[in-house]
Amino acid sequence: MEMEIIVISDIVMKTIKRLCNKISVEWYAFPLGRFLTKGEDNIFMIDDMYIPDQMATLTHVKIPADINIEVMDKLEEVRKIYRDISLLGMLHSHGNLGVFHSGEDLRNIEVIFECFSTYLPSRYATENMLGLFPSEIVEVIPLIRNNAFKGVKISFGASVIEIDFGGSIENADFFVRWYKHFYDLKCLFEVLKSYYKTRPVIKNITKNKVYYVPSVVVNNRGEMVGEVFIFETKLDEIKRSTAKAKILTKETSRKPYYLYRESMDDIVKRIRGSDITGQQAYL
Repeated sequence: MEMEIIVISDIVMKTIKRLCNKISVEWYAFPLGRFLTKGEDNIFMIDDMYIPDQMATLTHVKIPADINIEVMDKLEEVRKIYRDISLLGMLHSHGNLGVFHSGEDLRNIEVIFECFSTYLPSRYATENMLGLFPSEIVEVIPLIRNNAFKGVKISFGASVIEIDFGGSIENADFFVRWYKHFYDLKCLFEVLKSYYKTRPVIKNITKNKVYYVPSVVVNNRGEMVGEVFIFETKLDEIKRSTAKAKILTKETSRKPYYLYRESMDDIVKRIRGSDITGQQAYL
């Protein structure tokens, strides 16, 4: 059975505790880290976090839709050092309230999915068969425009595959060498049918892509809860589900990029609100 596990590095955990000790209002951060799989388990390893400029209150924190430009720049910056870094959803405090996902939290999760799907952990999941065609390769058509090789179209009769090279190739040797390979594929079908007396079948299959948005809620009493919001994209819909996550703390040898470059005072200055200090927390 698949299990969702959120592993928070000891350095990130210490920062969370210090923020809860200094700030009485709600605040949020973007956790950064690695997406790993072990057997059927999905593991979200939080190595770092970025705390953006924000306006917070005792009961409310909202991620604005225009935050995506700022966060994308920060993600690209850290990926120059750690290429395997993903945006691991959201981590935020409920201040003195209990730990749960409120309606506002769920809307923030939607914003994260809509704005940052390119940076979220993802994988291909179930396959859907769109069609089954007993057929053969009827044509292999080179796509040539302005005397340049742009791609190739392979017709299976009832189904057509078009490969766009994403650019123009003007090298004649390239055309001769690679077009031959596509033609060899057509010959393969003819050999299977005429010599081996088989009936090749064309299967038109798509794979659903699954995106993960982990979310951790903490408070000033040391309580913590984790969930993973799962968005499965299908042809004509997006299916959302939620799974409870087990939270672990672990020492790591990987140094955080942002938490090592900013002081606690710098972080706190970006969290603005009517009453942000004076809270006794669980340090």
